[in-house]
Amino acid sequence: MHHHRAEHWIVVAGTAEATRGDEAILTENQGTYSPPGVTRRLKNRANCRWN
Repeated sequence: MHHHRAEHWIVVAGTAEATRGDEAILTENQGTYSPPGVTRRLKNRANCRWN
């Protein structure tokens, strides 16, 4: 959790699992915003390695 920093994540390729209180599955060109003080996590759900 970041108390003083907001984050905006955008999936460029593949699929990601974003957890920010609730859980969401994001695909290409989708994103999510996390305000300061919110616990969040991002997980790569692709079956391939990062390039």
